[in-house]
Amino acid sequence: MLSITFNLLDIRSKYMIKLAEEGLRDIEDAVLPYQGTVPSIHIFRYEEYRTNHLKSEDKKISCLLFWERHWSYADCFRTIFGIGFVVGIVGFITEICI
Repeated sequence: MLSITFNLLDIRSKYMIKLAEEGLRDIEDAVLPYQGTVPSIHIFRYEEYRTNHLKSEDKKISCLLFWERHWSYADCFRTIFGIGFVVGIVGFITEICI
């Protein structure tokens, strides 16, 4: 139950961060207009560009090499929450059966 709750909190936080990033991108564009190239001074556009590049590189790597792929915070949290959920269910079933 705790894993599900924290997963829902993570989803909400991710949504709020995406909204804030969109607003900051607009501010970046107002201060220094975006003209097709991604200068490193555009922090949020540059991060988006780099993340998309890393994700496209991941498609070339075998799924078996999960430690070499790009992991976002959401991926890490989902993995931790999933492990916690499975451990909790196994513990619950074990406790009932004993």
